[in-house]
Amino acid sequence: MAHQFTSGVFLTTPAWHGIGKVIREPLSPGEAIKQAGLDWKVTKQSICREGSKKGDTKPISDYKAIVREDTDEVFAIRHKSYQVFQNWEAFKWLEEFIERGDLIIDAAICLAGGKQIAITCKIMVEPAEVISGDLIEPYLLFKNDHSGNGSIGFILTPVRVVCRNTLSMAVGRDDFEGNVQLDKKNFRIKHIGNVSAKAEEAKDLIDLQKRCFNDGMDVYRKMAKYNLPRHKFEDYLKQVFSAQFKEKQKVCLERSLPEPSIWDLQVVKNVIDHYNKTCEEMPAIEGTLYSAVQAVSGAITHSKHHQAVQSQLFGRGKSIMEKSLIQAISVMKI
Repeated sequence: MAHQFTSGVFLTTPAWHGIGKVIREPLSPGEAIKQAGLDWKVTKQSICREGSKKGDTKPISDYKAIVREDTDEVFAIRHKSYQVFQNWEAFKWLEEFIERGDLIIDAAICLAGGKQIAITCKIMVEPAEVISGDLIEPYLLFKNDHSGNGSIGFILTPVRVVCRNTLSMAVGRDDFEGNVQLDKKNFRIKHIGNVSAKAEEAKDLIDLQKRCFNDGMDVYRKMAKYNLPRHKFEDYLKQVFSAQFKEKQKVCLERSLPEPSIWDLQVVKNVIDHYNKTCEEMPAIEGTLYSAVQAVSGAITHSKHHQAVQSQLFGRGKSIMEKSLIQAISVMKI
C-alpha cells in the first residue's frame, strides 16, 4: 500500500495526528525500530535484462535492485556503489544523545511501504512561548530513505503543544533583520558514505539546532506583533499558493472558462477554516502575520488525506509550510 502510513509507536500523544501506537516508556532507537515493526532488512540484489534470443537474460552488472526482504518489494534501481543502511544502523548513533539526556524518542514512523522511515525525537529543553499560553516544543525528525532518492539526515520541526501543529524552520540563511540564522548546516549522509564517521559531526549540529529553535521562536514572536489585515491575508495566500493558482489559471484559459478565484482551491478553503478556528482559539493573534502562518500549517498538519503525514514530513506539504514562512518573512521586509 504505497504512500500510506503503515506502522509506528509513540511515547505520548503523537505529534503526527491520529497515527501509531502510544507507548508509556522511553525507548532506545533499536527498541523503537523493533516495536514499530521496522526491523526488516533491505538488500541489494542482482538484476537482468532480456537478451536478443527468446528466454535469454543478461545481467546488468553496474546496477542493483534495492529490495525490502520480508515483502520482496523493489524500492528502487540504483548503481552498485549505492550503500544500503538498515533502519537499526541508520539510527543507532542516536543512542549517545538519548543516554546523555539531550533527546527522547517520540515516534518511529514507516511511510510508503517502508521507502521512508522516520524517528522523531523531542529536544530536552524548556518549551518556548510565542504568545502567552502558546507553547512550542522543539523536535528533530531523523530520516532514513530506501527509495534511492534521499539520504540519512535530520530536520528541526517545532510542534505547537495546544493542537500539535508542526511549524517550519527551513527558510534561508537570514531573517528579515539579518541577525538570525534559521537554516543551519544540514546533516545528511549519502548512500555512499559512512554513518559512524558522520555521527561525530552531528554532535555539534544538535547543539546548534537548540539555538536555531530559539532564534526561530524570536521570528515567530515578531510575526505575532506584525499587523496583517484580512485583505492582505488574501494576497499572502496567493503568494504561498502561487504555483497551484497559476496552474488553475492556465487550465481555465485553455478551456475558455472564467479566470478562477484563489478561493476556489480546496486547500485554500481549508486554510481559511483554520484561520477562523485559530483566531477563535487565540483572539490575541487575530489579524497578525502569525495567524496566517498558523492557518497554513494547521491546514497541512490536520489534513485527512492518506498521504498527509508523508506530505508534511517529506513532500508538498512541507514545501508549502516552508514557503509560508518565507513569504511571511518577505512581508516583514517590505
